[in-house]
Amino acid sequence: MPRPGDGDDDDGDSGSDGVAGALPADVEAALTQLLSEAAVAARRRDVDDVTAIVDTVETVTRNKVPAGRVRERLLHGCRRVDRLASDEPLVAAAYLEAMERLVDTS
Repeated sequence: MPRPGDGDDDDGDSGSDGVAGALPADVEAALTQLLSEAAVAARRRDVDDVTAIVDTVETVTRNKVPAGRVRERLLHGCRRVDRLASDEPLVAAAYLEAMERLVDTS
């Protein structure tokens, strides 16, 4: 939520970078939960669960996250996790945790 005096025009739109105020609360909550579950699945080396959850994260991101830096980084992370999940599950888990932090700070 924008703070008074931070230069935001209070319309919830952060401009082209997609940072402050970019995610509605329900989208943030859904992505946070999904990313957390995917990271746990990756640490368990459950590739099928990771793949299914990341597909959902990608869909939510494409449909609900405004264009900008956050959206681009989430989609990039989804592509990387798809490639890493089977051979490097711990690296995939680290990507998912970084994506969760990104959502939490958006």
